Amino acid sequence: MPINLRSRFVSVFSSARLSPVRQNIFANLAGNGATALATLVCAPVYAHILGIEAYGLIGVYMTLQTVCIFLDMGFSTTINREIARLSVEPDKAREMRNLVRTLEVIYWLFGVVICVSIVLLAPAIANHWLHFQKMKPSEGEQAIRIAGLAISLRWPLSLYSGGLMGLQRQVLLNWITSTSAILQSVGAVIALRLIAPTTMVFFVWQVGMAAVPVAWARYSLSRCLPPSNESTRYSPRAFWSLWRFTAGAGAFTATSMMFNQVDRVVLSKMVSLEDFGYYNLAAVAAGAIYRLVLPIFTALFPLFSSLLAVNDLKRLTQSYHRGCALASVLIWPSTVVGVLFSGPILLAWTRNAATADATHTIMALLLAGSAFNALIYVPYALQLAYGWTTLGLYMNVFGLVAAGALLPIMISYYGAVGAAAAKLLISCAVFALGPWIMHRRVLTGEKLRWYVNDVAKPFAVASVCAVLAALVGMSAWPQWLTILYILGVFAFTSAATALVLEDAREILSSIFSHPFSWFRKAMAVGSVRTL
Repeated sequence: MPINLRSRFVSVFSSARLSPVRQNIFANLAGNGATALATLVCAPVYAHILGIEAYGLIGVYMTLQTVCIFLDMGFSTTINREIARLSVEPDKAREMRNLVRTLEVIYWLFGVVICVSIVLLAPAIANHWLHFQKMKPSEGEQAIRIAGLAISLRWPLSLYSGGLMGLQRQVLLNWITSTSAILQSVGAVIALRLIAPTTMVFFVWQVGMAAVPVAWARYSLSRCLPPSNESTRYSPRAFWSLWRFTAGAGAFTATSMMFNQVDRVVLSKMVSLEDFGYYNLAAVAAGAIYRLVLPIFTALFPLFSSLLAVNDLKRLTQSYHRGCALASVLIWPSTVVGVLFSGPILLAWTRNAATADATHTIMALLLAGSAFNALIYVPYALQLAYGWTTLGLYMNVFGLVAAGALLPIMISYYGAVGAAAAKLLISCAVFALGPWIMHRRVLTGEKLRWYVNDVAKPFAVASVCAVLAALVGMSAWPQWLTILYILGVFAFTSAATALVLEDAREILSSIFSHPFSWFRKAMAVGSVRTL
């Protein structure tokens, strides 16, 4: 790779005129936005066509899919970091390809384990864990088995995605994932309408679409890796040299997954499948907040690693605060507007007054908790760049212990609302402790700036704007006018929040100025040297 490419890669986020990170953030925002939009549009359609109890089975499928992240064990994070590091070093093509092949073999073996495990556990889940009221347990058991096949087929996507991220081919990756997600979501609606409105049709479609992004991403990664004259082979040595970082990242990933899903797991045992379906619908809406911050995390993690490699702490500090400011500008307006207007938003989304009434409080609580979790993504990217995985692990363990104590009590007294409230309280505690501990060791003089400038200031501006707007009575308004008003409030709140942060203004300007001039070049599948 030419020397000037490395200098561009290292300094890009500190200069609005340099493009790779700008391209990646914009592409990640667009890709995640398209995926989130497809999910948000189709989720209430699924619930309407199948019924809320059957939609609860889709929630179980989503939970199982997330639980299986446990088996990733940090491999996707490792390949992201190592491919990014090797790509700026000469004559590393063979090592890169051997690493991909080695982890690929491991991933597909775990895929088989996932499929067999879910198939064997399906009777126990359907008959002893879930509480069916209208559906037959045998129908749920069959759906869970098919879901296991879909999960196992889609499982290796995280490996190929990590490789493309490390090569800075995030535009191409987002094209793959967003296109596949749209086909998966919209195609399921079409299949339910044209074939039969059953869970069987839904899950068979998921199986058929699971292999599409995996095959596409594998082909793209193979073409994007630099060519090697030597044959690619399985090499355990390529993995064992990285086991320490992989183990730490894997432990964090596993505990993060457990913390993010523990409320659904406990709730699915303690309430009816119908109530769990309402909770899952609210969780889908609240989870959209992560789509706003994941693009920033994905773009900044390799950047932070490169800045540390050249020991450029000044640019690292500047890039870190810019990333945190951008995250706040994207997260806080969406959160406060979503919390204050949760009822009208859910009514417009589901077009069902009973569903909106049953879920709006849950959605507001989950959305607030998701915001606090999302705000620590950029600090976690910095921890990963330093190779420091234990802090995140300890915070997750703390969250799990707290959840184990709070959730059963809160659910027994307040049902699904209690689960959402407990999740919010724990997320606030992790948010308050994690960055405070991190800044005692990393960027030690930047703690106050992070809490006040990067987080509190945009929160205050967004809250004032949204609260004042919420004082307007809208009960007698037609729905179209209410939604138009909420969109206007969101636009005004976002603009006001961005205006108070100079870093965010500069980055947003650089991202959205001529964003498509590089699209064709970035989409080209070829050597990493074409970047």
